[in-house]
Amino acid sequence: MMTLQDALVAYKTYARAEGKSPKTVAWVASSVGYFA
Repeated sequence: MMTLQDALVAYKTYARAEGKSPKTVAWVASSVGYFA
């Protein structure tokens, strides 16, 4: 089973590979991090 923390790491990798803005990646990570 994937934990929320694992999913967040996977999202960061995916978002960077897709060329998302570092600010966007940081914002999502920060927002989701409250639940981790």
